[in-house]
Amino acid sequence: MKNYLKIGLLISAISLTSCEDDLTHPPIGLTTLEQASTEPTLASVESSVNSSYDLLSSRLNILGNWDWLGGLVFQNDYIMQDIASDDMEKKWSPDGDQVWIDDINDYTFTSTNGGPNGLWKYNYEGIKRLNIAIELLTNPDIETLTGITTARKNQLLGEAYFLRCNYYFSLVNNFGGVPLILQPVKTYQEAFDVAVRVDATVVWDQIKSDLTLAKDLLPNTKYSSDTEKWRVSKGAVIALLAKSHLYTKNWSAVAPLVDELAGLGFSLNAHYFDSFRTEFTDNEVIFAFDHQTNAVPRRGNGICAPLGWGFFAPSQDFLNAFEPNDPRKSLTVNVPEKNVNKMLGSLNGANKGNDDAPNNKIYIRYADALLWKAEALLETGDYTGAVGL
Repeated sequence: MKNYLKIGLLISAISLTSCEDDLTHPPIGLTTLEQASTEPTLASVESSVNSSYDLLSSRLNILGNWDWLGGLVFQNDYIMQDIASDDMEKKWSPDGDQVWIDDINDYTFTSTNGGPNGLWKYNYEGIKRLNIAIELLTNPDIETLTGITTARKNQLLGEAYFLRCNYYFSLVNNFGGVPLILQPVKTYQEAFDVAVRVDATVVWDQIKSDLTLAKDLLPNTKYSSDTEKWRVSKGAVIALLAKSHLYTKNWSAVAPLVDELAGLGFSLNAHYFDSFRTEFTDNEVIFAFDHQTNAVPRRGNGICAPLGWGFFAPSQDFLNAFEPNDPRKSLTVNVPEKNVNKMLGSLNGANKGNDDAPNNKIYIRYADALLWKAEALLETGDYTGAVGL
């Protein structure tokens, strides 16, 4: 009888522990006491900004281990953009795999769907990290405490403001009004208190305000760092500010900002595909996540991994949108060396599906900015200027 009692108590303890674990998952965006260090170092300040870039990457499982339904495998921005817009099919041959993507394609998805959940969780995780970084960098004693130079502090702060704006841009563009969290959230009660949806106009105003601050903080050069060209630059800030004005229909503000990009040295590449090669191109790419193969910790691109199961095939409507003989069609749908066997050569590894490809995830190109300018000119009645671009 004693043995039965012991077994019963053990099972009860396990059950209670399991239930307790389910109820004590920290909310997305919560800052731990260890993260909110009261004694910052130069290394911790640098790390607080650098880690905030991670959520932009196409690396697999940054927030979760194959939790597709929870939206934790990818940020899922491309699913919400390309599947929902019908540029891509979930698969050319429909099956029961990842049904939540079918729901996005059919516009029958709910709040539990992995697509919007991925966007929400990845962007707020990025915002959480950046709120920590901004709090550190705006500490009036940070230079004395860490030995960081004023120039480096300003650069990192400019990067942090831009990145937070980039994450909020994704949120407001996909969800409209969202909770606007601008300080580290350090307790569960705070997490619930700040989870209040604000009007979309408030979020847009914050984005524009922070980008204006970032523009003045970053070096007046094409790149913030000649050795780390992937870092946020003044050009990236100007471009996102132009895009923000475009999305809020402030047409007259767009063209002057885009014109500033040419002054920083950005231009179109000679060949359309140049921007998408593994090398970081100096002409057209304004902002991208710099994927690297064989990096420790892992920094490769994993976006190609699902292709092996037939996911994300181009839709027929997408294919039909190309004009005859448009070279972009073959470069977009069948990139060089995609169909490979012993007769045709070997893969160069740029698009391998093992979560370690080196090709970058491009967020802003100069070509994008020119199209924004053309749209803004069109909306103001300058048809000649728009067509001329």
